[in-house]
Amino acid sequence: IVTWTLRNAGFNVNDQLQCEEEDQDYEDEYDDDGELIDNGPRNRTPVHTGEYDADTWIIGSDGSITGLNGMEIKSPILSGVKGLKEIRRLTYYLNKLGVKVNTSCGLHVHVGITNAENKFKNEEVVTILRRYLDNQAEIDTFLARSRRGTRNTFCQPINTLVETLEGAITPAFGPEAPPRNWTSMSPSQRSHWISYGQGQYYWESDCRYHTKPEFNDFANMPLTRIAMAGQHYDRVSVSSLSKYGTIEFRQHHGTINGAKITNWIIFLLNHVENSRKLY
Repeated sequence: IVTWTLRNAGFNVNDQLQCEEEDQDYEDEYDDDGELIDNGPRNRTPVHTGEYDADTWIIGSDGSITGLNGMEIKSPILSGVKGLKEIRRLTYYLNKLGVKVNTSCGLHVHVGITNAENKFKNEEVVTILRRYLDNQAEIDTFLARSRRGTRNTFCQPINTLVETLEGAITPAFGPEAPPRNWTSMSPSQRSHWISYGQGQYYWESDCRYHTKPEFNDFANMPLTRIAMAGQHYDRVSVSSLSKYGTIEFRQHHGTINGAKITNWIIFLLNHVENSRKLY
């Protein structure tokens, strides 16, 4: 019903659920010797390849969604006011059909860049993540309680991710930073650090001096390495950077309220753009 309604409303829909159901209608065929006859693909509708295009909406299954007839809807690549209007139009028909969401549902938004390079700079990624983390308390106030803290397995905090990436830019205890236990050090230890530590060594948690690590190549670090630093189930995921060139925001609860969805998207776009300007 959902697919039929959306197609009649002018949406280009690839229904992967229908493909699965139609495939189950076929029975295997065998020859006289009992060997399986391979007739090739049996789906009557093309199955989506995993790449996103400019006009296809995808209806599919997701193992994390609970409830009767659970499904997820993936949008095509959307941009500008036209994209926001398409989301409002989609949710209008979903509401007419009586579609419901529960706490197992989430709203995931991929944000990318459409300039010539079509990718984020490494330092921009860190700034976007850091500002999101710094404003986490305020962001939580307009999201469901089920999406806050560590309650939800699929949108975990990004503290570790931010610390990892920031550590790749500037050591936590850089050449000019005093040791973390400076106040408890003896006068001779402080004198030693002042004489030999600055510019050459940094003070580690084992209370020993170590050669300062080099991180000058962070700006040229491949996006694949940055993506590996995070987890797909972080509330802001960088795992899609290497494949799609996007940052995925996963924290918002599931909703078919068009105003809430578009307002959240606008908030994220402003957050990303302002973060890039700060860098």
